[in-house]
Amino acid sequence: MKPIIKTLQNCLNYIEQNLKSEIELNEIAELCGYSIDHLYKLFKQYLAMPINSYIVSRKLKHIAYEHLLGKGLNNLVLNYGFSTYSGFYKAFYKWFSCSPSRYKQSKLAQQPHVLNLSLEVNRMHSNKELKTILKNWNINVISITPYEYSGAGSIANNVWYINDNYVLKKGLNISGLKTHISISRALAKKELNAAIPMQTCKDKDFLVDGEFYYLLANRVPGNWLTKEQRYGEDSLHYAKCYGESIAKLHLVMAEINDEVEVKDKHLYNIINEWAIPIVNKMLRRFNYQLPNYFYKKYQQEFGELYENLPKQVIHRDPNPSNILFNNNRVSGFVDFEISEKNTRLYDVCYCATGILSETEDKPELYQKWLRIFNQTLDSYHRLNPLTEAEIKAIPYVLYSIQLNVIAYLSEYDKYSHLAEKNIKMLLFLIDNTAQIINKLIPNI
Repeated sequence: MKPIIKTLQNCLNYIEQNLKSEIELNEIAELCGYSIDHLYKLFKQYLAMPINSYIVSRKLKHIAYEHLLGKGLNNLVLNYGFSTYSGFYKAFYKWFSCSPSRYKQSKLAQQPHVLNLSLEVNRMHSNKELKTILKNWNINVISITPYEYSGAGSIANNVWYINDNYVLKKGLNISGLKTHISISRALAKKELNAAIPMQTCKDKDFLVDGEFYYLLANRVPGNWLTKEQRYGEDSLHYAKCYGESIAKLHLVMAEINDEVEVKDKHLYNIINEWAIPIVNKMLRRFNYQLPNYFYKKYQQEFGELYENLPKQVIHRDPNPSNILFNNNRVSGFVDFEISEKNTRLYDVCYCATGILSETEDKPELYQKWLRIFNQTLDSYHRLNPLTEAEIKAIPYVLYSIQLNVIAYLSEYDKYSHLAEKNIKMLLFLIDNTAQIINKLIPNI
């Protein structure tokens, strides 16, 4: 068992043993020997949800099971540390999509068991196991194909293509799954392609089996572009498609801004309070240095601009592998599990930095990226006009994304080479700020 898996397993065991006590995050962090920020990142990576959400989900599952066995709900709510019944009810409904009494009547509650990370992290399901799971849907299974990560050459152990028109996904974070479902349905109502859940034989959006959910959704037609396509002779055409599609996505998501329950994130505070101190350590580690003026200028100018930037529900992860093309046009977006409320400029800049990450230190590609970025922004702006504050903030949102990525990657030794790569990307953006401001932004 890898040391990090063993440490996380100790965390899960500790949480399970103390669900009826007030669990302090600093206690768990001290037990693991990690900072609270690092612990948060690990839970997001291995359990697909923040540690606080994991603790609440465990309490809810125990309450649901003990209630099914006949224990009084009010006492259970108090015993598991909920201060008010209304707070418990809201959390329960968000997780199970029904009231406690209705869930009890369904008799779906199962005895909770602690996840065995050493078995599950790298577990690969056999086709026989998957076919058994797929019996919960009324489909004829002809083929099962593993999902391959874009450009990585590695196979996912939780996503499969079923026949030619479905995708089966396994996960833990039901709250994130429900966000994905609600956003996908809203997009479908606007006639945009989205991964809509196929109803189970029991008319449910997804199957719950022990600690995991299984979602069978229609497969959005198309595939992601290759690096060769993004930087090839049609690169500006594809950049135009990226910008237009993100603009259309935002226009739809703005209409459901108050209907979808997602985290409200403050980008400036996250970077200023969390990322920058970590990035400074990484700069020293790899012997890089940012210009002396950088942080002061970032904090003063972006700090003033940030509160004036339009905020709404955004995709949050529109990297090029989450934007699919069919017949040279964007056919749809996938993976809305980590959608949040943030500045809308984040998505278009995040897509662009994803393309920038493929330059591989080739000067000609860096210069071509500037034209790609310009085309992406211009196309977005024509359909969903940027405000004056947003236009001024473009360089700072680019910096913020890189600072955030560097800080995140710094937590993992195996990604240290990627952290250094993103430091180089940040330096490129800083060095070319004048081009971005003087040549690119005036065209918007």
